Amino acid sequence: MQFTWADIRGIQRQILARLKRAGDKHTVAVGFGVKNAHRRPRRRVPAVILMVTRKLPPHKLTKAAHMGKARRVRVKVGRGRSTRWVTLATDVVIVPAAIPTAGYVRIGVQEGSAAAALWWRDAMGKASWGILTAGHVVSGQPGRALITLPHNGAVSGNVVVAPQRGDSMDVAVIQVDDATAAAWAPAGGADPPSVRLRNFAAMQSDVASNVDRGVCNGYGRSVPFDTEVALPGPVNFVDTLPGLRCLLQVRALAGGFFRGTSGSPCVEVLQNSAMGIVVGAQSSDFAVGYIQSMSEVLDFVRHRLRATNLRLVQLL
Repeated sequence: MQFTWADIRGIQRQILARLKRAGDKHTVAVGFGVKNAHRRPRRRVPAVILMVTRKLPPHKLTKAAHMGKARRVRVKVGRGRSTRWVTLATDVVIVPAAIPTAGYVRIGVQEGSAAAALWWRDAMGKASWGILTAGHVVSGQPGRALITLPHNGAVSGNVVVAPQRGDSMDVAVIQVDDATAAAWAPAGGADPPSVRLRNFAAMQSDVASNVDRGVCNGYGRSVPFDTEVALPGPVNFVDTLPGLRCLLQVRALAGGFFRGTSGSPCVEVLQNSAMGIVVGAQSSDFAVGYIQSMSEVLDFVRHRLRATNLRLVQLL
C-alpha cells in the first residue's frame, strides 16, 4: 500500500483530531510503521503508530480513544474524486526519555559527528563548501569549529547555519575556508555530483517492506539498524528539541546511538541512498535512535542559505 506525502499528513491529522476530541492526553506523536516492530515479525503489517508517554488499561480509555488499543482504524485518503477510505492496523508504543546524543565536529566544548560535505552556490554565483551536522552540536557554542575527516585530516570553519528557536530541523552547517574549498572543488570548475537521496514519503512506504534496513556511520562506529516508525511530526518528546519534523525511529541491530553520534549520516542499504542524520536516542539503553530525513534537512538548509543550488556531495 503506497501513500503520498499528502496522504500521510492527512491520516496523521485525522488520528490526532480524533484523539483530541476523545480527551486523550498521553499521545505525543502519531507515525507510520510496522505493528509489533520490536519483535521483528516475519510478516510486516503496516500500521498507524501512536507514541504515548504511558499505556492505559482499556477500562480507563474513552470509547473514542480506544483506537490505539483496537486492531484496525478507518481513515480517509485522497481528495475529490480520488477520495477513498482505507483500513489500517494500529499499534501503541511507549516513548521513554529521549535525548540529543551530541565527535568528530568540535566547537567549544560540544562534540558530535560530521554527516556530509555540502556544496552550494548563492544568488551571486559564488560557490562554497561546508560540513553538515546536527544543530544541537553547535547550539550555544559560538566560534570556529574543528572537523576531523576520515581520510583528509582536520579542517576548520565557521558556522553559517545554526539552530534557531522554533526550527523544525535540528541541523547546522559549518562553512570551510577558501583554501579547503579550492582543494575540494572538481577540476575545471564543474559543479560536483550529488549523492542519491531517499525522501521521507518514500521511506515511510519502505517501513513496511524489506528495504528499510540502514546503517549509521559516525564517531568511529558503524551501527546497523531497522526502521520501526516514520514520524511526520511535530515531535515533542526529544528533550530540548521541540517541534522536530520528518523523523524515523530506528532500532540498532548491534551497538547503539550513544553520545557523540549526533550528526552521523545514515544510509539505506538496499537503495544505497542517504536517509538522514542522527539527532537523538532513547536514554534508557540508546538502542533506539531518531534520524531526521536528509532530503528535508537539505531543503531546510537550502532555504536558510538562500542558495540557488545545493548538493550533498559526500557522506562522511
